[in-house]
Amino acid sequence: MKNKSPFIAALCALGLFAAPVAAETIHTLETRPGVKIPIAVLKAQKALRGAVILLPGSAGKLKLDGGTAFLNKTGNFVIRARRRFAHSGFLTISMDAPAGSQALHGFRVSADHAKDIGATIAWARKKPGNRSG
Repeated sequence: MKNKSPFIAALCALGLFAAPVAAETIHTLETRPGVKIPIAVLKAQKALRGAVILLPGSAGKLKLDGGTAFLNKTGNFVIRARRRFAHSGFLTISMDAPAGSQALHGFRVSADHAKDIGATIAWARKKPGNRSG
């Protein structure tokens, strides 16, 4: 049997130097009367530099499971990059499509979508420690 201690030592070292992973929280915002939008939030992991709101492409569905789990973590480049923003000092909000929406074609350029983003910004500003500057 060969000595596996160098392999085990390497695995332990990787564990010691791995960046801490922040807990992602799921919230549901009422952005307009009767319109609810789930969001996934990562707090900034360094001194707060600002905030970013990430909007996935395609159908815009993040599959945030009833406010308890983030089911679609790998399908979209913008969403896959969310932890990099948090590690760089940004409050990171991944914004799902409005609950019950079928398609976003034309919606992203609408006044309603602008209201949804405005409500999300207002929500972020109310959170303690989430405001930069």
